[in-house]
Amino acid sequence: MKPLSEKIQEARNLLKLSRKELGDLAGVSDRSIYAYEMMAVRPRKTVLRKLADILHVSPLYLDDDQVDDPMYGIERKEYLADAAARYGEKGAKELDLILSVTTSLFAGGEVPQEDKD
Repeated sequence: MKPLSEKIQEARNLLKLSRKELGDLAGVSDRSIYAYEMMAVRPRKTVLRKLADILHVSPLYLDDDQVDDPMYGIERKEYLADAAARYGEKGAKELDLILSVTTSLFAGGEVPQEDKD
């Protein structure tokens, strides 16, 4: 389990980007990138999605300290970006919740008859 700060710094270093370069690509200052990496400041959701795109990881990987796989939930990225463009951050957040709930429905396994009723 890695915190957001380590995930950003690791991915940035893998791509050989300076803080300034990453900030320029994401539309934030290098001081903001420093704050994300060194002071555990969490970026806004829109910035988080931009960072995920630039760093070639999923937004869920950056947003959830429990997720260790950089590609976890990458298939949701396009849907969430579309929802954010159409309905704003609240719409993207609601879609993310819906996707999380419905994903567990199709995860497999047995559901007791009692729960089905």
